[in-house]
Amino acid sequence: KMSRHSKVGKDEYTEVKRNFMFSFLMSNGLLQDDKFMEIGAGVVRNSLTLKYLNEGCYHGTEISEDRYKEGLLEVSELGLDHKKPDLRLYSDIKELKYDYKFDKMFAFAVLIHLTDSILDDMFAFVADNLADDGVFYGNCNIGDREESFWCEFPVVWRSLDFYIGMAAQHGLDCVPMGSLFELGHKSGNKLGDQQIMIQFTLKKA
Repeated sequence: KMSRHSKVGKDEYTEVKRNFMFSFLMSNGLLQDDKFMEIGAGVVRNSLTLKYLNEGCYHGTEISEDRYKEGLLEVSELGLDHKKPDLRLYSDIKELKYDYKFDKMFAFAVLIHLTDSILDDMFAFVADNLADDGVFYGNCNIGDREESFWCEFPVVWRSLDFYIGMAAQHGLDCVPMGSLFELGHKSGNKLGDQQIMIQFTLKKA
């Protein structure tokens, strides 16, 4: 039987990734009362962020029912139910509706698994749900390599210009922040460490 965290990556990288996500968000100004949205929350590997945020501030979406259910269990087993995370399972991101905008949106190891059309839908979702001064962060494989698969998802490589162009169609500015390694993600896995973190913000009128 697969361990819970192996459903979102190799077990040996779980702690590195959990610590990186939290330290990255904190170093980029995450506040306890920020409305926070994690796209592709998976098994809630990002539990340090959930623990830090105030009650009701963590929102997560997940497309895989198995990982979604594991995420609910993870929250309970870590004793974090009192944080009242809003975890939602979806099959099409266009179905998701929220009553407020998000200060921080985050997709860790998600954009690398999206086809062009699903990425397009995700940018539409971000543009619709990001606060005026909010920020969306996502890491990407930048370069030209043959597409492969990880579990049921494709592993996609694109140019930075592709992301800039598609984001712009949704009114989003796109600024690369550096490699995950440069930002503190030192897993020893070159493919993971060399991914590029990108910051997306709404274009100012």
